[in-house]
Amino acid sequence: DASSSSKKPPTAKTVKVAFFTSATEAELMLHSRQFDVLLKAGVPTHLRDQVWCLCSGAGELRRAAMESYPALLHRQHTFSKCAKMDIKKDLPQTFPLSLRNSMRQSQEPSTDGDPFGGLRRVLQAYSLCNPAVGY
Repeated sequence: DASSSSKKPPTAKTVKVAFFTSATEAELMLHSRQFDVLLKAGVPTHLRDQVWCLCSGAGELRRAAMESYPALLHRQHTFSKCAKMDIKKDLPQTFPLSLRNSMRQSQEPSTDGDPFGGLRRVLQAYSLCNPAVGY
């Protein structure tokens, strides 16, 4: 009967179609009952980053940003020497020794031998993006 079929959880295909809609349609869908049902049904792994971006508002912030992350990285030469030194000093203290050791062992060797390279770049980019706060 029709009423029992409407109570079934959505299929994976329904979830995929819903999350591959245009950004505007997806943003409108955020506050709908259908979206809640889809989230409770589970978000396919390959779509989780897109759904997180949509639900968290990160996509909206990205669109409103003055500069993209790659553009900020390109400007690293303008980064203050003092902030560079502070980040260099703070990064090893960010993680407990046991975690630092496991990070070094589990990560693929970086080209520059820096296990904190990714976090370092994010902190530098943020500092350039928000100079009033800095590092």
